[in-house]
Amino acid sequence: MHISLKNISYTYSQKPILSDIHLDIQSWDWIAFYWASGSGKTTLLRIVGTLLRAQSGVYTIDHKTLYSFWLSELRSLRKNRFWYIFSDHHFIENFSARENILLSHTLSHLPIDMKRMEMLVDILDIGEYLDQKVAFLSTGQRERMAVIAGLIHTPDCIIIDEPWSSLHTDMRNTLYTLLEAERARWVIIVSASHDPLLQIHTTQSYSLYDSTLHPVTSLK
Repeated sequence: MHISLKNISYTYSQKPILSDIHLDIQSWDWIAFYWASGSGKTTLLRIVGTLLRAQSGVYTIDHKTLYSFWLSELRSLRKNRFWYIFSDHHFIENFSARENILLSHTLSHLPIDMKRMEMLVDILDIGEYLDQKVAFLSTGQRERMAVIAGLIHTPDCIIIDEPWSSLHTDMRNTLYTLLEAERARWVIIVSASHDPLLQIHTTQSYSLYDSTLHPVTSLK
């Protein structure tokens, strides 16, 4: 998969949120955006993930202009090649963790690899909570649910927006190791975070301020 953004801009209420954004992302890349809340990280993630259309600039996927896609092509792209793990998880409170994890796959008629799900549940240590209603789960348990729901799908590109801010350091490191394994099968990962631990794993890291991207030196 190849994603290219050129001269991407986005304005909200006459305030520039993004301007002159350039990114070239290949399979196996892990891109991270840093900076304070409100800097435009989530807006950029939603544009990269095709959930939000840039107001100017060119976005191509595999050398085809995204904004020339038919609506059916765009829906297929989102369904089959992208997955989204956001900090604002919209789970159904009266459903169990298991039902919530599988719901989007069931509704989308996507195949569910139960062995892969069991592996992810074991790694992220939520087996004992799978049949509990989400209403009774902690924020950290919900964050791990969201990761499992995303990774069952084996997408080509994973969009991640600060999904584990409540997790302790050991569990965050477990998650990063798990995502490294995903990247090894040529998956693109694009993430926004405040966590300095993440930078150890990325191939490109940027600070996002003054509405544009600034490369930062890797900690590796």
